[in-house]
Amino acid sequence: MLTGATSRLPVELTVHYLQFLSIKDLVLSMGVCRSWRALGRTVPTYWRDIELDTPSDTALDLFQSRLTERRALPVNVAVILTLEAQNSFVLNSVLPLLLPHIPRCRQLHIYVHIDIDKDLFPALSLQPAPLLEKLTLAFYGEVDDYQNTHAREHTNPFPPTLFASTAPLLRVLHVRAVDTVSTWPRVFADVTKATFNYGTIARHIVDFSRMENHLPALTDLTIVGTDAVYLGGISFSSAAQSVLGRLRVLRMFMRDRMPFELLHWTGTASVPHIYTTDTTTRALSPLMSHVGSQVSLNAGLLDQETGEAGRFVLRYQSLHTGICRTVEGILSHEGSFEAEVPVLPGLDFLHEKLCRLEISVQLWVKLASRFTLPPLPACTDILIQLNRNVKLADMRAVPSWMRLQCPALRAIELTPGSSEIDPVRRCTSGYLSHVLMSIFPRMEKCIRVTLRSLHLESDSDDIPDWIEIFAGE
Repeated sequence: MLTGATSRLPVELTVHYLQFLSIKDLVLSMGVCRSWRALGRTVPTYWRDIELDTPSDTALDLFQSRLTERRALPVNVAVILTLEAQNSFVLNSVLPLLLPHIPRCRQLHIYVHIDIDKDLFPALSLQPAPLLEKLTLAFYGEVDDYQNTHAREHTNPFPPTLFASTAPLLRVLHVRAVDTVSTWPRVFADVTKATFNYGTIARHIVDFSRMENHLPALTDLTIVGTDAVYLGGISFSSAAQSVLGRLRVLRMFMRDRMPFELLHWTGTASVPHIYTTDTTTRALSPLMSHVGSQVSLNAGLLDQETGEAGRFVLRYQSLHTGICRTVEGILSHEGSFEAEVPVLPGLDFLHEKLCRLEISVQLWVKLASRFTLPPLPACTDILIQLNRNVKLADMRAVPSWMRLQCPALRAIELTPGSSEIDPVRRCTSGYLSHVLMSIFPRMEKCIRVTLRSLHLESDSDDIPDWIEIFAGE
């Protein structure tokens, strides 16, 4: 019955639907019926984005057919087979199929077990990659003190002749558990964005000297050390100042804290955008001192659609200098009802300079009883994103001491949530009133509230008298 119903859908509608699916969902949808299977083959992403994450003959046959049927097209290939038991399958079945097509790859993402590095690296050195723009080489199964004390901490060194030393378009690099100390391939010379994930390696070193020598075009650097306690150091030299001075973006994701040496290195202040998961005063005090005046704060959840991730992101940026510091933190499961509630990370250093705030209602109700916000004497403009899954009871539960103190406030803007699949487009005056009263105390002056892409369904009798509603574009 499902086959008959779907086969009667207009062809244009079906193709339009299939084009919006992720590649994994597209492949699954092509199994619905013969018609969808044929139409799925007309979707460009079916031939462009090719992924193998299952060690089965069926998956391998599909992988092979999508690689070989349209050999003239550039492709993005991902191989995700990280278990040790899958090593033989990768070496004997997957690599022989993949290697002849490396010259067609615009993106190549390989996630495999660490024990096949000695076979994988020489194989990847055979073929040039003239179209390659993005490369991921991520190895798993490295040292784990609780499972295998004989496992290695990282792979063997990169071969200097990776991709036959020919990948002129390579600009984005992501490596995990790879030895980046001994040798660097020549094809990395033009990389502008790099991520180094150290996996479970504890005593890793962030060596800016080698980055200066082997990544001379680098402007965007991410360091990931979330899977182990950081015990190493940062190797600074005269070259470090040059690297930091060239970086536009620096992201530090550490299991514990941002390295002390980096926080107080003079070149750090010149990096336009630093992103950290270290919410301690030790880290935020020097980082926030870089920002400058006329600060804007954009506060949101990493997963605004569901809010289940439990992680928030605070982006502080100076409208005057452009310097930006982004803080990622975790929302505790239970709020604190004690007298001492911590200040929202970073705001204790910048609250007197904050002139603009952007925040979602969903995050606002989650902050209640977890953090407090000090008075914002310079804040004149606030943008609030509405969220469909925030209930009136959630807004009523926000304690009165949480409400914003903004004596210079001039304007409030309400908009639908930017990342929601089904954003709020209509709201009642009662709902609007609850939103505003959960965030603001009663004002002594009239405040202009503009509705952007929102329709007010009822009259404004329920709106507090200090609010003046305007319809935006």
